[in-house]
Amino acid sequence: MPTTTIPVHWVNGQPQADNVTITTEGENTIQWVPDSGITITGISGLPNPPFTQQPTSANNWTADDDNTSAGTYNYTIAGTNDLLGVSGTHDPQITNEPE
Repeated sequence: MPTTTIPVHWVNGQPQADNVTITTEGENTIQWVPDSGITITGISGLPNPPFTQQPTSANNWTADDDNTSAGTYNYTIAGTNDLLGVSGTHDPQITNEPE
């Protein structure tokens, strides 16, 4: 199963996850990878289907995406900057465009 990696940075007092477009039709895994010093505390708002969030451990956040039909999905990522002790949220998008 292909994996799409979404980097998570800290920008202007909040976690920032890139907007991504997934074009590989069928099952895909999405993995959020935070920069050093950032802890992801939650990902919410992804509908099931097409997404199925997987159990998390040690800052490893993943979801499976069935990517069988086109659509754009907004979600919220929450995180903490461990060095600053500050928490925030961001609302990026995942777009499915199966070929």
